[in-house]
Amino acid sequence: MIDYNGDGYFDDWRDRNLFAQACRLLVGQYGDSYADLEQKFTGNIEDDSRSWDSISIKLEDIRKGLTKPVADNLLTQDDYPYLNDDNVDVPKPIAYGEIFNAECICLNQEESTTNYTFLICDTEFNAVDSLDKVYVEGEEKTPTSTDLANGTFVLTSTQLGGDSSAEVTADFEIAINNGVSIIKDLIENYDGKPFLSTFWDTTEVNTAASLARDTSLYIDDDKKLKDAVKEVSSDIDGLFFAKDNGKYTIRIYDANRTPTKTIYTDEWIDEPDIDNNASEFLTSAVVKYRHDVTEDTYRLYENLDYKTETFARYKRYKKSTFETGLVTEADAIDKSETILDFSSNVEDIVKRSTKWQNSDLEIMDFVICDPTRRYSKTDTLAIYEVVGIEKSFANMTVKFSLRYVKAYTPVVTAYYSIVDESANYIVDENGNTLIGGE
Repeated sequence: MIDYNGDGYFDDWRDRNLFAQACRLLVGQYGDSYADLEQKFTGNIEDDSRSWDSISIKLEDIRKGLTKPVADNLLTQDDYPYLNDDNVDVPKPIAYGEIFNAECICLNQEESTTNYTFLICDTEFNAVDSLDKVYVEGEEKTPTSTDLANGTFVLTSTQLGGDSSAEVTADFEIAINNGVSIIKDLIENYDGKPFLSTFWDTTEVNTAASLARDTSLYIDDDKKLKDAVKEVSSDIDGLFFAKDNGKYTIRIYDANRTPTKTIYTDEWIDEPDIDNNASEFLTSAVVKYRHDVTEDTYRLYENLDYKTETFARYKRYKKSTFETGLVTEADAIDKSETILDFSSNVEDIVKRSTKWQNSDLEIMDFVICDPTRRYSKTDTLAIYEVVGIEKSFANMTVKFSLRYVKAYTPVVTAYYSIVDESANYIVDENGNTLIGGE
């Protein structure tokens, strides 16, 4: 954003301490009242560059500010006096969904005792729903007691083979496993925004939750909130973002999404710029799922169903591997199908601009249009997905990046006159012929 500074109004900008502060962009016509302005961006103030004539201020996506570490509760000897020095300031793990073979930390390793308490994960926000299995050096053991609310269990010195430093791991579950539910919980707990209409497009997010896969998330390092959300979003083929009005939403790709609007041919103000990204093709996809945390291994599913037809199209083979938090083979299969739906036949990305009347469109909206038609040709309307938006507030134009989804079949309503059994028109009390439609 560039603004006038010839009068020195922004000379003290640095002293205002506005870096990383929330901001909105409101757009309107000259003479509009404040109430008539439309909100077209919500984000944060970033760096600036200023002179005596002007100031240039960078604005950043609100998601870039989600930098808080998720596993931010640390183990200390103030809380656990017999904690081993190697575990001091180690994060308490954060978990969602089903977790397999995760290492458990002994909270009283240095104590001379017959019972040792182990931490499963942090339960500040969510209790452990079930502790399914416990292993000591790979051998299954049954804890003498379990406290799911505090995320701990107890093993005896005998069960540990007399070694309190023995490797102890566990399979367990946190009941929140729907991918959208995980994101909502992360944002509430670490960004302070509960699932209310004040902060979220609740209707759209509830729709996404009905489409989302179950998945899992395990964090025992300094992973930031934005990266955790990105990881879960990838598992469910979703996109988490803030709409122009500042409300968070989550969208999951659905080829049957209802188009938002039609962009007519006379609305385009430039020629199309068409990118063929054929190099992104895949003949097969491997999905890693059911993560063994301690061994850092996965089960694998490779989808080969598209291999023959994709090779026929691109004349070469290409395989990629996708690491996920998914738990079941069925979800891994579904994930691979989504990947190859796009990658077995890579569609062009068409960039084209209109004036400001379409500035209300958001990422992943579907539109009906023909962005590639030459002026001398006839429209072939189709449904396209909005995969990129560039708004020029100086020129009041919007450039869209569009990807073909499917053909569009217009809904045609046929009208007919209603007749009686003698083929006479039926009229109302005013003599008007009755019309039907279908």
